[in-house]
Amino acid sequence: MALGKTVGEIEQMPQAEFVEWMEFYDIEPFGLPVADVFHAHGLAVHLNMQRDQKSRPEPFAIEDFRLFAERQQPKPEALVDGLTAEQWRLKFAMDRFEYQQKQAKAQD
Repeated sequence: MALGKTVGEIEQMPQAEFVEWMEFYDIEPFGLPVADVFHAHGLAVHLNMQRDQKSRPEPFAIEDFRLFAERQQPKPEALVDGLTAEQWRLKFAMDRFEYQQKQAKAQD
């Protein structure tokens, strides 16, 4: 659709022309990802013009409004002595379990 051609026309397109379109896309992207950025940019500008800086000191970013962007990976958890909070929780639970097992054997 971005090329203004039907699937049948694209299937009949010479390979050299298709490669040219691929090279053109590398220089001047088109399609949904680009439209998504344009739309998100417009929303961010519009809302930042109307934003109450006291209630929201941080301006809106383009990424706040992207519909088709890949989500950023969450930041890694802080480590204490090489372990995350969840790993420490599991370690303490295992230590408690082992202590209880030793107590039960000592009572036998």
